Amino acid sequence: MNIEKVAKACPIMGIFSIFIISVAIIFGITAPIFAEEIIQVTYDTTDQLGQHLEGGYIRHEVGGTPFASPAIFTVANGANSSLIGEWGGVYSARPASSITVFKDTTYWIDALTANVRTESTPGVNKVNIVFEQSPAEVATNTQNIITNEITSVTTFQSGEQNSLTTKLDVTKDKIAEATRIYEAGNINKAISLLNTAQKTLSAFINEAQAKINSGQITQDVGAGIIASANELIGYIEELKSARLG
Repeated sequence: MNIEKVAKACPIMGIFSIFIISVAIIFGITAPIFAEEIIQVTYDTTDQLGQHLEGGYIRHEVGGTPFASPAIFTVANGANSSLIGEWGGVYSARPASSITVFKDTTYWIDALTANVRTESTPGVNKVNIVFEQSPAEVATNTQNIITNEITSVTTFQSGEQNSLTTKLDVTKDKIAEATRIYEAGNINKAISLLNTAQKTLSAFINEAQAKINSGQITQDVGAGIIASANELIGYIEELKSARLG
């Protein structure tokens, strides 16, 4: 800003501008002095894939007023947040220091350890309080979400809906069986079952894409279904890499 030009154009405004800029320099203020962007942030109780867990609550403190998750709070961009989650009667651990919430960012807070990771999500302002689920539970969560989407489609002919949901049933069962087999000590068999689950999901995605192409499933619904399936495939890959953790 050219202070001299401002002062010549309007002496009073020039003096005021000089005063404000001087104060900003003295106190090290580089951001706009009066501007405060207000954003809406969604707080949710989720599994490790970010899938909503029913029956969760968001609270300001243990025993505080419960807000059913997902709950939306209006805050200033860059404000501190120290809200906690509750799910299944268990309260999440509070991070050692409050997190600073910025727009276009998703925060993942481990309910057990309070560790925080961030993800750039343009257009989405969210805090996921993550309650760890077993592989079988994650698969069931995903199945329920996708099935709800599938049953909302009214253009399917008889049997077409079942063709998709059956593949989800197979996937869930293979992951659950893989977990049991792993706990019994047969790692190779468990990995084989996970490979079968992954192939079944890939077949599910191909079939869903074909129904999108034919117009039986809208692009919006189809994109959500395929995204959820791909997230589960990624999770299966993580399980295989970690030998089921």
